[in-house]
Amino acid sequence: MSLTVVLYTKPACVQCEQTKKLMVKEGIPFESKDVTVDDAAREHALSLGYLGAPVVQWESDGVVGGHWYGFRPDKVRELKVYLAPAEDGQENLVGSTA
Repeated sequence: MSLTVVLYTKPACVQCEQTKKLMVKEGIPFESKDVTVDDAAREHALSLGYLGAPVVQWESDGVVGGHWYGFRPDKVRELKVYLAPAEDGQENLVGSTA
């Protein structure tokens, strides 16, 4: 299972730094994009409906799983399920309720 996480940030953003630190601590791989210098990243975050930072968007196996705004430790920790194989030997699926 492949997990891709993009963190849209800006300089001097406390919540952005907290989110980065927690992702590193939890072993969540991510790509960071500074919306103050990357016009495409800024436009993408705006297209999701967010005016501030951080914005986190993730996908699993090429399927967009979701996005959120702000420092959300609960959401960061939820991403770990997409890193670990399912305990029953079945694949973890985006949106699975099993």
